[in-house]
Amino acid sequence: MARTRTLAQMRLQARTHADAVYSQNTTDAEANVWINQSLALLWGKLTKLDARRFKRTVVLTTDGSALEYDFTDGTRFSPTAGDLQSLLGVDWMNASGRYPLSRFDFNDRGVGSLLGPGSMPVYGSTSSTPRYAIEGQGIDGSATRLVFDRAPAAGSYEVHYIQAPPELVVDTDAFDGVAGFEEWAVLRVAIMIATREESDTSALVALWKDTEPDISALGAERDAGQAEVPAKVWGRRSRGRGGIGRLR
Repeated sequence: MARTRTLAQMRLQARTHADAVYSQNTTDAEANVWINQSLALLWGKLTKLDARRFKRTVVLTTDGSALEYDFTDGTRFSPTAGDLQSLLGVDWMNASGRYPLSRFDFNDRGVGSLLGPGSMPVYGSTSSTPRYAIEGQGIDGSATRLVFDRAPAAGSYEVHYIQAPPELVVDTDAFDGVAGFEEWAVLRVAIMIATREESDTSALVALWKDTEPDISALGAERDAGQAEVPAKVWGRRSRGRGGIGRLR
């Protein structure tokens, strides 16, 4: 709720920028489509700068035998495919805490993350450690699914993901631009409206480009008091009996 702007406010602002408040060369319905598309692109920029800005977490309950869980099924876990932009991670949960699972690439399927198939025990279990991947999409997103390289033990797993950009439908629906980030989307729409009016867009384009540095600088600084710490990266394979070496 830092700086919310309704769909109606953003549409009026875009028309004002384009000097086309009363023009019907662009209908409100068309402007709404452009606003939603522009906000979706802005959403992607913000998640690239800070993946946890739109983070959500849901619990997956596994049955101990399935390798795949469909995002559109709804019986094992939600989100739906329409709510998912990208996956952040999967944690196995028990009474002691959470334990992150590793991701696997397609070419690594069937190969243990360090020593080979079945070489590492899962947390608190005698079975091999499962790894996860996000696969599929389909033309409408309905084929999106969470897959494991081996069936995870029955239990609870936290699935962390980035929420897909929601659509503003009615005029009172709002978007939180935090520090005025929504102006990037508003100006983009204003350029499109002005283009249809056959007006000069050079000033609007200049203003639009001016918003980029602020978004890049401020969008990644949600915790301005502490610098980001690089993630620890480990090699995939054992480097001998002396242990596992870090990638350099």
